[in-house]
Amino acid sequence: MSQYQIPRFGSTNDQIAGYMREATQQGEAWLATQRPSSEWMSIIERLSASIPQAELSGQSNATYNKTERVARELVASLGSFAHDGEFKPSSDKKLYNQAGALTKLDRHWNNQEDVYLTQRAGLQYGIALGTGYLGCEWDKHYHGMYKGDIRLTAYAPDRVTFVQLPSDNDIQRAYIVLIKHELPITFAKRVYAQTNPAFAAALQPDRSAPGWISKGLRKVQEFLSPALRVRGTRPGDVAEASFPTCDIFHAYIMDDAVNDIGINRQMGAMGTNWSYQVPSLGDPINMGIMNPATGQNFTRPAEPSDCALFPLRRLVIFARSTDIIAYDGSSPWWHGMVPLARFRFNDWPWEALGRSCVGMIGSLDDSMNNIFRGMEDSIAVRLDPPVLYNDQMVSQSFAEAFNPRKAGVRAAANLDGGKVLEFPVPPGQYDVGSWIPEHLRYLDDRAEYLTGVRDLTAIAKAKQLPSGDSIEKLLEMAGPLTQDMVRAIVGPLRQLGEMRKAYYFQFYTYQRILQASDATGQPEDWLYTPDQLVNTIEGEPIAQRQNRARQLLSEFTYSVTQSGISEINRMTTKLFYAQLLKLGFPLDWWTFAKIAQISNFGPEPEETHNVMERWIAQQHIQAEIQANLQEEMAMSAAETAAKTGGLGAPGTGGPPAPGGEGGGGGPAGPAGPKRPGRPSSFNAPPKLVSKDGGERSTMTTS
Repeated sequence: MSQYQIPRFGSTNDQIAGYMREATQQGEAWLATQRPSSEWMSIIERLSASIPQAELSGQSNATYNKTERVARELVASLGSFAHDGEFKPSSDKKLYNQAGALTKLDRHWNNQEDVYLTQRAGLQYGIALGTGYLGCEWDKHYHGMYKGDIRLTAYAPDRVTFVQLPSDNDIQRAYIVLIKHELPITFAKRVYAQTNPAFAAALQPDRSAPGWISKGLRKVQEFLSPALRVRGTRPGDVAEASFPTCDIFHAYIMDDAVNDIGINRQMGAMGTNWSYQVPSLGDPINMGIMNPATGQNFTRPAEPSDCALFPLRRLVIFARSTDIIAYDGSSPWWHGMVPLARFRFNDWPWEALGRSCVGMIGSLDDSMNNIFRGMEDSIAVRLDPPVLYNDQMVSQSFAEAFNPRKAGVRAAANLDGGKVLEFPVPPGQYDVGSWIPEHLRYLDDRAEYLTGVRDLTAIAKAKQLPSGDSIEKLLEMAGPLTQDMVRAIVGPLRQLGEMRKAYYFQFYTYQRILQASDATGQPEDWLYTPDQLVNTIEGEPIAQRQNRARQLLSEFTYSVTQSGISEINRMTTKLFYAQLLKLGFPLDWWTFAKIAQISNFGPEPEETHNVMERWIAQQHIQAEIQANLQEEMAMSAAETAAKTGGLGAPGTGGPPAPGGEGGGGGPAGPAGPKRPGRPSSFNAPPKLVSKDGGERSTMTTS
């Protein structure tokens, strides 16, 4: 066994627990060396409250928290963009209907669960701290006891660490990914009491105070006024009395161990849909091809790839406070990935963690606060300037009681001996120069420029406008920084979609899939019964049906078909292709449906491989439909004539010729009648224009 690898499966608890504790220390040491982590605490403190570091008596304590405002606008703007996706068959067109059912099911899940709130939390971590994670796992008790569903969880960047992360910083290729769950001690004991009572009983608190985010809040709250810091409500007192927590680690390990003990091994929890048999190295494996000489199937010796103990990754669940391991075995997820997706919006290829999108404007924030306070102090000092008084002529109480800000002040004093009060500084000294407010606006503008919040919020506000002119304006407003931030969401969303696809096949019942994807609003089957969206074969063993379901996973792919600013760019393409259709260009329905992103349009005709072949097939379909309509109308006319004694129904005639007036045969092609007016030059993109007071629309170009 190498010192860089986890002990073999089946080793003692002490060996595995000792290795995992060392891995935890390595992960925390790695996290501490990452440069973005050094600014997390200051950003948390800046975003937590608008309280100055100290209350200054007689001076302004005004605070302008531009950082918090920008962070909120960035999160709200990114969260307002639509990011719709769908499942598509990879190659087999016969699976089109199943892909449509999965897409409907996925949209139903998005609508039913609090997906937006969790995604918003992930965006908040990504914007404020530079890195955010969304975890996607099946929770069999999500809606109550044995009422399972997919749970989406947001993780702060300090909750995820790595051991042997490759240089490309791909978290799915790390040797160990550690996800830390900070749970109240009583809750943790209750969670593991049934699955591993010994582990639950041995759990001890790791701390008596909350984590680093709450510590940041505590530091800010130290500056509250004494009236608010009543006895017994200080953060430290509350933490010691109410927050004993422990850390439960889920370690996903890329363990390449093979079964070489000479016998088959049963992996995964018995009775679950992730249990499987692993042959021993060299054992004969049936190839499924019959040997005509013997009548038996050919076999081959099992190779290391056939004997992998953990094809879905190895999962170890443990805690620092005990040597008892809660779980050590195969990861239960069919997708075989670490159930995490990472958000980064200000990242560089040489850093695993992204940098904060708002940390750079902290100094501008401080500068604006200082200017604001100086301006407020200037106003106050002009109304109540510093005063020198003659203590030989007036008393201190008189000098302190004299308030130049108060109208109608009357005071008696001896004026024969000289000045009683004197202003040591000319009043003009406190004038606020005209350039100061301008400089303040400049700093405010620089903060928005550095973060890109202005362009992003402008796009988020205007992207719903439907006219063609607004589309061109949106394209002008969308700068490269805005497009980059929006596109940074697509990759994580695609990974999460692939994970959900596996959970649908692994855990959703067939009845639940049909009901959830049905528009009739039938009640859902919330019973947690692992099943698959595969046809049932009578007498087929459950393990074999599960294998067919696993193989079916690769037949579908998840793609984000609509994503923020990219959708705005695609609108011009959609209008251009719509104009081609209007001119009679040979563009088939299925190609246009993909461009227009019409989901569940229907499978392409068989044996068609390009646009022209599909267009020819479309013509045959149209001709067949037209012939059927003519036949039905002729039969209807014959039946009517038979009932009326040979007299046709008044006003009836033969069906209009295809392409004729009222025939609906499609727009005239290039050889059809010429259109009035100057022909289009197509020097500008097409755009929608309203006609007849908005009753209809058309597309125009140059």
